[in-house]
Amino acid sequence: MRTTSRLSSSRAWSTLLSVLTLLSLLSLVPAQAADVHAVTGVLIDGDSGLPVDGTVGLGGTTVNVGGDGAFEILAASGEYSLTINRRFSDGADSGILNLITSSFMLESDLDLGPLTIPTLYRKTFKIVDRNAVPIDNVYLAATGPGGDYLEQNPTAAPGLAYAYAYWGWEGWTRSGETTVLSPEEDLMPSGSVSARLPDGSRYSAPLASAESTAVGQYTLTLEGMDAPSPNPNLRLSVSDSVDDRLTTLRWSVQDSGDATAALEGYRVREKTTGQTWLVGSERQRLRVANLDAGTYVFMLAADSSAGAGQYVREKVQISRQIDRIRNVTARVRGRRAILRWNRPDAHGNDIKAYTYSLQPRVARKKISIIGTRMVMRGLGRGIYRFQVRASGGRGVPQSDWSKPVRFSVR
Repeated sequence: MRTTSRLSSSRAWSTLLSVLTLLSLLSLVPAQAADVHAVTGVLIDGDSGLPVDGTVGLGGTTVNVGGDGAFEILAASGEYSLTINRRFSDGADSGILNLITSSFMLESDLDLGPLTIPTLYRKTFKIVDRNAVPIDNVYLAATGPGGDYLEQNPTAAPGLAYAYAYWGWEGWTRSGETTVLSPEEDLMPSGSVSARLPDGSRYSAPLASAESTAVGQYTLTLEGMDAPSPNPNLRLSVSDSVDDRLTTLRWSVQDSGDATAALEGYRVREKTTGQTWLVGSERQRLRVANLDAGTYVFMLAADSSAGAGQYVREKVQISRQIDRIRNVTARVRGRRAILRWNRPDAHGNDIKAYTYSLQPRVARKKISIIGTRMVMRGLGRGIYRFQVRASGGRGVPQSDWSKPVRFSVR
């Protein structure tokens, strides 16, 4: 009887464990899994039909849309609206087009197919002062679209309309211009431009005052404003290569943020000689060849139609290698030898001394050097080999050795 009781108890525990295991597995199945549906589609441009990127939101979930324009969002059954954002950025410029569709019921998987996103149109604004000088760092802010925009763009996809639209843009002029991606091709966006000058004064004007100069091209004049010369923060460095005889100027530029005449290039001036170079705005380097040795002061300023800005300066000491000594001659009289040579071109350096090489060696007391003439006395018989080079001051490279001259003492 005890054996039978143990077997019955074991079967009961086994059955209970099986039931608990089954309940545990069932608990892993998501609740209302059958009510979760996929919403898919592709964002395309209204004019070109090409895919566009952005973000799509549905019921608190937002997904990024890549370059192929395709998206997929999972959501439970219910009533929803799609929120679509197209964002744009180009350096400091940025914009957004926000669209919300009419509501729809989601009861099963829904493929919206191509979702037409209204096209944005390029509008370029050139901002000038009263003298028609282009101005940099003018701030532009615009909003839209107009009241009939939804009537002109009623359909996002078959059976789905747009119920709300907002567009915003902000940017700054560079080279006197800024380009806006506007949602309405034939209408000027609502907005304004404003300029803060280095002295703290401000100018502004509505976008509506801009004049059309061509399709998508506008010029807006800030009346009463005289654009000051550009004032970026410049840092100048100068280096020199003795071997190549090249002096290289490099500089960095940091925008001040002030509204000034548009930067058109850089003006470089050497204070001592007065020589001037003009460098395009896309470059930040200048190489000057074959400067003589000496002290130079280079000056750099940003250039524009309104003139050059303030100069920054950099002083540099340039050294040049003394030329090789030429035309070395030797004349022997008995046991005395006289050597002469031409003074080399020192390229503005002072020649401090001449160094010679003589084989076989001769006692220093038997040699005297005056200028470019060397006299040796009491020489023993034999064949001598002589070379000479010039030495300058501190930091001045010595000249190369002259060609060897041989002479005989008999």
